[in-house]
Amino acid sequence: MRSSLRDFRTDLSQTVLNCLWSAWSQVGVMGGSAPSQPRVVDPEPLLLLTWECARQDARAFDEVLDWLVQNGRWINVGRLTTLLEEDQVCVPTIAGAVAAFMAERLLESCYTACLDLAAQHLDIKTLAFCCISTGEFRFPKVPAAQIAVRLVLLELGVGFNTPGIIRWPFEHIALRHPSARLVRVNLQDGGVPGSIGDRSISVPEDLARVLGDLAEPGY
Repeated sequence: MRSSLRDFRTDLSQTVLNCLWSAWSQVGVMGGSAPSQPRVVDPEPLLLLTWECARQDARAFDEVLDWLVQNGRWINVGRLTTLLEEDQVCVPTIAGAVAAFMAERLLESCYTACLDLAAQHLDIKTLAFCCISTGEFRFPKVPAAQIAVRLVLLELGVGFNTPGIIRWPFEHIALRHPSARLVRVNLQDGGVPGSIGDRSISVPEDLARVLGDLAEPGY
């Protein structure tokens, strides 16, 4: 009897995981086999069930997190919260961790969009990050500032005397991390590699002048 119950639990868990993968494949998550016939997917309950089953398949959990980074705007957070409170189908700590992950990635995308917009308008002299989402949305100010800072690689007057110390490592970081943006201030050697050209801002100005301008009151 014990063996039969154990086998039943294993088969049931695998069946649920197969259903999860099949449903997520309908909305673009890689790794599962799509059903033979198209099905309607209700994302909020599917998310809760996925979080509940996360301990059974860590890969599914990671793939869904990646999907949320790109498509989280389609999730009705109010409905998700209501389902979580009423049905209690998911461990609250898991839901809270996922919610924090989504909030951080969405805020990061806001800052990245600001940098991309600035790169298109090189006549902009300064770029000030307001405390995005720290007001009505109550995102903590200190983590928000940390997210903004870690996205910007600010390189000041670094040439080719010792490029292996700062210049090349910064380029390597910008290349490996799509969210990062390189700001290079250099009068003579302000060029950037083509591989990160769309994520870099070159400022061909004298460093002393740039810093002096920034130090001016009201600049």
